[in-house]
Amino acid sequence: DGAVLCFIEVKYRPQGRLGDGVQSVTPQKRQRMQRAALEYLRTHPHPPRWRYDTLEITRAGIWYAKAAAQPLQKDMM
Repeated sequence: DGAVLCFIEVKYRPQGRLGDGVQSVTPQKRQRMQRAALEYLRTHPHPPRWRYDTLEITRAGIWYAKAAAQPLQKDMM
């Protein structure tokens, strides 16, 4: 997204309603996503700005939620 690196959680719910996938991103899933992102950031060159997004695909359509998960305070680099 321009000069922002985006880490995206993709949820596919072919029988679900719009919003079901985003709601399924639990705090535990966000924590795993953040750990994976931090490992990437430690080992790869990256822009100074980054965020966590969620992309949901359902029979009702596609929902892209920018900044769906906020970085933990210790995640700020």
